[in-house]
Parts: sequence; structure tokens; C-alpha cells
Amino acid sequence: MFHALCQRKRIRYKYERLAHAMTASAVYNVNRSKDSPVLQPSDFVVERTRDQEELEAIKKIIRTAIAAVPVGTPREALLKTKEKVIKSLNDRGRKDSEQVFDSCWPSLKE
Repeated sequence: MFHALCQRKRIRYKYERLAHAMTASAVYNVNRSKDSPVLQPSDFVVERTRDQEELEAIKKIIRTAIAAVPVGTPREALLKTKEKVIKSLNDRGRKDSEQVFDSCWPSLKE
């Protein structure tokens, strides 16, 4: 039942996004200049796959883990935190953990 409820929520969210996109395109098209293209509601809606959503959630976790380290912490401690996060992601089955981490915190790249 919980999964069905989540599915209904996702569907409702998509309809709401489409309704807002229709409003945005209508406002844009009414106020556009003659040289500007006509935009469709689909131009205002960005669809993401589950993999993209999962990657964004992982990046948020990485940013939070490093942001939780106090200011002035030595680089070695940050690198240990990096190792822990990468190990945790690898244990969960991610193969690209180090690349994802480096995309979030390039200054900690070795």
C-alpha cells in the first residue's frame, strides 16, 4: 500500500509540474517578441531518470558529510572522511564512488 501511495504522489506531482509549465509557457508566449520562438509546456519541464535522482541524492549526502566537518579541520581528516564516504558508497554497490565524490569536492582530489 505504501508503494501505491508513493506512486500516486509521483503522478500527482507530474500533473502539478505540467500545470505550472502550461502557465509559464502561456505567460511567456503572450509576452514574447516576434523574433522569439513559441515555447511549449514541455520546454519548462525537465524529466529526470531514477539514476539521475539517485546520483543527486548521493551528491547531497557527500556535500553534507564534508560540510559537517568543523572549519579549520586539517586536510588529512577531510581525506579520512572522504575515504569513509567512498567506502560506504562502494559497500552499497556504487562503482563510481570516487568520481562522484571528486565531482562534488574537486579540492580533495589526490
